[in-house]
Amino acid sequence: MKLSARLNAVAAQVGPYRKVADIGSDHAYLPVWLAQAGKISSAVAGEIMPGPLAAAQRTIVDAAMEEKVVARLGDGLQILVPGEVEVAVIAGMGGKAIRGILERSPAVVEGLRRLVCQPMTGAPGLRSWLAANGWKIIAEELVLEDGKLYELLAAEHGTSSPSDALTLEIGPLLWERRHPLLLEQLARLKRQYERRAADMEKSKSVAVQKRRETCLEKINALEARMSCLQAVK
Repeated sequence: MKLSARLNAVAAQVGPYRKVADIGSDHAYLPVWLAQAGKISSAVAGEIMPGPLAAAQRTIVDAAMEEKVVARLGDGLQILVPGEVEVAVIAGMGGKAIRGILERSPAVVEGLRRLVCQPMTGAPGLRSWLAANGWKIIAEELVLEDGKLYELLAAEHGTSSPSDALTLEIGPLLWERRHPLLLEQLARLKRQYERRAADMEKSKSVAVQKRRETCLEKINALEARMSCLQAVK
């Protein structure tokens, strides 16, 4: 079995831990690959809908991995008991949804050693939530797949140094590393703020114009960061 670039990057963040839960596993490609590669001893593939659960079960059976990977139906981490796994992977959904999954299962979250998240949206809010709830981000990654840029982060129990709002959007460790795809990430964020500013330009509302000014300030700050990266190159 060959993983996509995105799932390969997720797999690389599981680390040395041997018991994994993949929440929203879909076809269970990630846990089955990890088991086949000998990187884990056991895994739980979680799905909230019967259709994707059946797809996960087929993958597990076809790979003859029934002794190592089990598929369960349920809401997020509620399919687990505290201490059952060391790592929870929550990938391919919005940051707000990921936060909801974590908030609904505090005892399970407390028993984890690592979180691996791949938010499709809302990464800054997720970073803030992790810092506020005793999790330290230990790794951040960017992956380009089929023309789309994906953000990944891994966190373990600990405390983080505070970051300003823009750095939380960019990714503190991505900026620290000067990640090879960071310029593209900054350009993507800049385009988002440019679209928002353009949408608000004709509004006569004072509140809307204040929000537009904030967008323009973010655009200027992003341009400064981009210039910094280009100067280093």
